[in-house]
Amino acid sequence: MTLDELKTAMEDYIRYYNEERINTKRKGLTPLQYRHQTLSITI
Repeated sequence: MTLDELKTAMEDYIRYYNEERINTKRKGLTPLQYRHQTLSITI
């Protein structure tokens, strides 16, 4: 694996972890959806 491939794989994983991963503790929402929901409630 080249450094460019490693960088791309890490960026893809970070994006998945923060934007697509569904978490049961957050009522089935992704972390990004949960943050947006929380922000909209507090504003």
